[in-house]
Amino acid sequence: MRVADQIVQVLADLGVKHIFGIPGGQVDPVFDAINKQDRIKLILMRHEEIGAFAASGHAKLTGELAVCVGCQGPGAIHLINGLYDATVDRVPVLAITGQIERAQENILGAQDINQLALFECCTIYNREARNAENAAELLPAAIKMAIGRRGAVNISYPCDVLQSKAAPIATTPTSVYYADYEVSPSAEAVQDAAELIASHQKITILYGGGCRGAEAELLELAGKLQAPLVHTTRSKDILDNANDHYVGGIGLMGSTSGNHSIMHCDLLIMVGSNFAFKEYYPERTPILQIDLDPEIIGRHKPVSHALIGHAKVALKQLAQAVEPREDTRFLADMRKRHHASMEALQRYEGDLTKNESPITPQALVHTINLHASEDAIFCIDAGLEILWANTYLKMNGKQRLIWSWHLGSLNCAAGYSIGCQLAEPEKQVISLTGDGGFAMMLGDFATAVRYQLPFTVIVFNNRLFQFVQLDERVAQGYADAGVHFDDIDFAKFAEACGGVGYTVKDLSTLRQVLPEALANGVPTILDVSVDPKSLPATSAPVTPQEAYNYIRSGVLNVLHRHRDESGRG
Repeated sequence: MRVADQIVQVLADLGVKHIFGIPGGQVDPVFDAINKQDRIKLILMRHEEIGAFAASGHAKLTGELAVCVGCQGPGAIHLINGLYDATVDRVPVLAITGQIERAQENILGAQDINQLALFECCTIYNREARNAENAAELLPAAIKMAIGRRGAVNISYPCDVLQSKAAPIATTPTSVYYADYEVSPSAEAVQDAAELIASHQKITILYGGGCRGAEAELLELAGKLQAPLVHTTRSKDILDNANDHYVGGIGLMGSTSGNHSIMHCDLLIMVGSNFAFKEYYPERTPILQIDLDPEIIGRHKPVSHALIGHAKVALKQLAQAVEPREDTRFLADMRKRHHASMEALQRYEGDLTKNESPITPQALVHTINLHASEDAIFCIDAGLEILWANTYLKMNGKQRLIWSWHLGSLNCAAGYSIGCQLAEPEKQVISLTGDGGFAMMLGDFATAVRYQLPFTVIVFNNRLFQFVQLDERVAQGYADAGVHFDDIDFAKFAEACGGVGYTVKDLSTLRQVLPEALANGVPTILDVSVDPKSLPATSAPVTPQEAYNYIRSGVLNVLHRHRDESGRG
């Protein structure tokens, strides 16, 4: 058995079903090893970056180790974006990268790059195998690091090491990798937290992705404290958005009611959240933070008290330690504001009974809501689509929302959709993406066709990088620069790849073809013309500077347009 065969065998024993990548040069022995067995399937990508995003999306959905492969040099370089995404979003991904033979390293030959330096910033564990014995030690260590510490890891294998005879490797029980344990805070810390809660009346709970799996305990505590619940974008899908304690999201992509609940409580409880934007936290309100990772505590805002432990355990202990409350006035007020904000948002959808053209993004998401399955998986790109989704999708607690939570990388949705559909082949996967992001790497739609992955890509086509345009106008006061581009017929592109494409220019057509597209069982693209003038509702008050910047930008755009039309400049 070669080292390459050993790698594949260890991963198969762990339960890995798919490896995403492209062969080439020094990593070819790994592909040969995959080809000689039938427990792991190679998913041949058109671009390594999308392969890394597919692995990241698979890990985000399942919590299990996902694997991507790239060859030495340029192939390895292409993996970085997806690996960075996995690391900052704390999901387990293993990258296997080829490397030139040891005797040829560091003499600046063809494709000789410093891969250890390359991956140092985007992984939590990064090593090069020196020989067969070293390789036998590295692989289990990397897997345990990826799963235990949650992040991307990389092992670079020189080709001569991959081809060498494998050294013995201990068979490690899966329970060592996926250890069954829970971390709980001390009884004293819980009691101190309960006393802090007892001394405050208006309590809001901000819950993040760390609350996944702790839904019952989160709702129990909210019920005992009569507390409104506010989500981050990462945790929007954890609870049914129709729950009586749910009042919306925090931040720019949140809601006015969610932000109001944060700013007007007298005690904020943060659970499993690493929300980074300081301006959306209250200035002087005390904060009780619950998190498994001590490094997260107080990272973005000083806290008054902390509980270190798994959300499920800590919330249960805290719920047992606090006294139930009867006063519902704060919760009722926040719920009233939430309903008012939802009614206000409906005005931005337009008249859904008319055959509007172009379609507002709000109306598009509303229509998707009506036809998505009850356990649909939404893979969202990092353009303005995530704001539309976070604001207008009404998640039911069974559906999932996957996106680039911290890195915010464009075209992440293409890879996520592949990884998620392979992980959950029976579920409906819906990709929401802008035309700018989707056009970056179109090729892997052909990958979906090759493997008959029946997800549906819905392209918000406005011929515009609209999120960037808003930033230029509102934050900077600039004229539009580098945000407009020519149209692409994505429906024809889908057909050219062997999939199905629909061109949608009005609401009537959308209502007709969307159910068909979601149910046809083949890779599909809906190219939807959306109104480039539709702007998102603000979730926080517009500042005088932002208003000035927007007016200034409008004037500059008129002047630039006049200059272009007159032939000057």
